[in-house]
Amino acid sequence: MSETYPNYDPTWPMQVFGQLYQDQGMKKWGGFYLSDHTAVLNQAATQQASIATRQLKPKMRTADLITQCRIAIEKQLPVSLQPDLITFNPSGERVIPALVSGRITSYNARELRIANTIFPWEAIRWLAIITPADLPH
Repeated sequence: MSETYPNYDPTWPMQVFGQLYQDQGMKKWGGFYLSDHTAVLNQAATQQASIATRQLKPKMRTADLITQCRIAIEKQLPVSLQPDLITFNPSGERVIPALVSGRITSYNARELRIANTIFPWEAIRWLAIITPADLPH
Protein backbone atom coordinates (compact mmCIF):
# COMPACT_ATOMS: atom_id res chain seq x y z
CA MET A 1 0.00 0.00 0.00
CA SER A 2 1.18 3.45 -0.78
CA GLU A 3 -0.18 6.94 -0.54
CA THR A 4 -0.52 7.23 -4.33
CA TYR A 5 -2.42 3.95 -4.69
CA PRO A 6 -4.12 3.22 -1.37
CA ASN A 7 -6.13 0.23 -2.69
CA TYR A 8 -3.22 -1.50 -4.45
CA ASP A 9 -2.56 -5.08 -3.33
CA PRO A 10 0.87 -6.38 -4.51
CA THR A 11 -0.37 -10.00 -4.52
CA TRP A 12 -3.25 -9.18 -6.89
CA PRO A 13 -1.31 -9.58 -10.21
CA MET A 14 -0.03 -13.02 -9.20
CA GLN A 15 -3.55 -14.14 -8.25
CA VAL A 16 -5.09 -12.90 -11.51
CA PHE A 17 -2.35 -14.04 -13.90
CA GLY A 18 -2.01 -17.34 -12.07
CA GLN A 19 -5.64 -18.09 -12.88
CA LEU A 20 -5.83 -16.65 -16.40
CA TYR A 21 -2.47 -17.69 -17.83
CA GLN A 22 -1.07 -21.19 -17.68
CA ASP A 23 2.67 -21.37 -18.21
CA GLN A 24 3.60 -23.76 -21.03
CA GLY A 25 7.12 -24.31 -19.75
CA MET A 26 9.93 -24.31 -22.29
CA LYS A 27 7.57 -24.64 -25.28
CA LYS A 28 7.10 -20.92 -25.38
CA TRP A 29 10.86 -20.33 -25.76
CA GLY A 30 11.26 -22.66 -28.74
CA GLY A 31 10.26 -19.94 -31.17
CA PHE A 32 12.95 -17.58 -29.97
CA TYR A 33 15.90 -19.40 -31.56
CA LEU A 34 17.41 -17.02 -34.07
CA SER A 35 18.95 -18.22 -37.30
CA ASP A 36 22.41 -17.45 -35.89
CA HIS A 37 21.76 -19.67 -32.90
CA THR A 38 20.41 -22.45 -35.07
CA ALA A 39 23.44 -22.23 -37.37
CA VAL A 40 25.81 -22.51 -34.42
CA LEU A 41 23.90 -25.49 -33.02
CA ASN A 42 23.91 -27.22 -36.42
CA GLN A 43 27.64 -26.56 -36.85
CA ALA A 44 28.39 -28.01 -33.41
CA ALA A 45 26.31 -31.10 -34.19
CA THR A 46 28.11 -31.58 -37.52
CA GLN A 47 31.49 -31.19 -35.84
CA GLN A 48 30.58 -33.73 -33.14
CA ALA A 49 29.41 -36.18 -35.81
CA SER A 50 32.67 -35.84 -37.75
CA ILE A 51 34.69 -36.39 -34.58
CA ALA A 52 32.65 -39.49 -33.75
CA THR A 53 33.31 -41.03 -37.19
CA ARG A 54 37.09 -40.62 -37.09
CA GLN A 55 39.05 -43.83 -37.00
CA LEU A 56 42.47 -44.47 -35.57
CA LYS A 57 44.86 -45.39 -38.37
CA PRO A 58 47.52 -48.08 -37.91
CA LYS A 59 50.87 -46.95 -36.54
CA MET A 60 53.55 -46.86 -39.24
CA ARG A 61 57.31 -47.25 -38.84
CA THR A 62 59.44 -44.16 -39.47
CA ALA A 63 61.20 -45.87 -42.39
CA ASP A 64 57.83 -46.46 -44.09
CA LEU A 65 56.83 -42.84 -43.46
CA ILE A 66 60.03 -41.57 -45.11
CA THR A 67 59.52 -43.90 -48.09
CA GLN A 68 56.00 -42.54 -48.60
CA CYS A 69 57.33 -38.96 -48.34
CA ARG A 70 59.99 -39.57 -50.98
CA ILE A 71 57.40 -41.01 -53.39
CA ALA A 72 55.01 -38.11 -52.76
CA ILE A 73 57.71 -35.51 -53.38
CA GLU A 74 58.97 -37.33 -56.48
CA LYS A 75 55.45 -37.54 -58.00
CA GLN A 76 54.41 -34.13 -56.62
CA LEU A 77 51.35 -35.56 -54.87
CA PRO A 78 49.71 -34.38 -51.64
CA VAL A 79 49.68 -36.58 -48.57
CA SER A 80 47.34 -37.17 -45.70
CA LEU A 81 48.67 -37.87 -42.21
CA GLN A 82 47.27 -38.57 -38.79
CA PRO A 83 49.19 -37.12 -35.84
CA ASP A 84 49.93 -39.44 -32.93
CA LEU A 85 48.52 -37.08 -30.30
CA ILE A 86 46.35 -38.07 -27.37
CA THR A 87 43.65 -35.55 -26.51
CA PHE A 88 40.58 -35.87 -24.34
CA ASN A 89 37.21 -34.13 -24.48
CA PRO A 90 35.62 -32.57 -21.36
CA SER A 91 33.84 -35.83 -20.50
CA GLY A 92 37.18 -37.68 -20.40
CA GLU A 93 36.85 -39.66 -23.64
CA ARG A 94 39.81 -39.91 -25.99
CA VAL A 95 39.50 -37.81 -29.16
CA ILE A 96 41.04 -39.28 -32.29
CA PRO A 97 43.01 -36.58 -34.13
CA ALA A 98 41.82 -35.38 -37.52
CA LEU A 99 43.73 -36.09 -40.70
CA VAL A 100 46.01 -33.34 -41.99
CA SER A 101 46.34 -33.08 -45.75
CA GLY A 102 48.60 -31.09 -48.02
CA ARG A 103 51.80 -31.08 -50.00
CA ILE A 104 55.10 -31.85 -48.34
CA THR A 105 57.26 -28.75 -48.41
CA SER A 106 60.32 -30.33 -46.75
CA TYR A 107 61.55 -33.08 -44.48
CA ASN A 108 64.75 -34.01 -42.72
CA ALA A 109 65.96 -36.56 -40.16
CA ARG A 110 63.91 -34.94 -37.34
CA GLU A 111 60.70 -33.66 -38.89
CA LEU A 112 58.27 -33.40 -41.77
CA ARG A 113 56.73 -30.13 -42.95
CA ILE A 114 53.34 -29.93 -44.66
CA ALA A 115 52.67 -26.35 -45.74
CA ASN A 116 53.62 -24.37 -42.59
CA THR A 117 52.97 -27.15 -40.09
CA ILE A 118 55.91 -29.10 -38.70
CA PHE A 119 55.48 -32.67 -37.47
CA PRO A 120 58.30 -34.52 -35.67
CA TRP A 121 58.56 -38.08 -37.04
CA GLU A 122 57.64 -39.55 -33.65
CA ALA A 123 54.43 -37.48 -33.64
CA ILE A 124 53.16 -39.02 -36.92
CA ARG A 125 50.97 -42.09 -36.59
CA TRP A 126 50.04 -42.69 -40.22
CA LEU A 127 50.78 -41.17 -43.64
CA ALA A 128 49.37 -41.95 -47.09
CA ILE A 129 49.72 -40.45 -50.54
CA ILE A 130 46.56 -38.90 -51.93
CA THR A 131 46.22 -40.23 -55.47
CA PRO A 132 44.73 -38.15 -58.29
CA ALA A 133 41.58 -40.35 -58.14
CA ASP A 134 41.07 -39.28 -54.48
CA LEU A 135 41.29 -35.56 -55.29
CA PRO A 136 38.05 -33.62 -55.78
CA HIS A 137 37.36 -32.75 -59.40
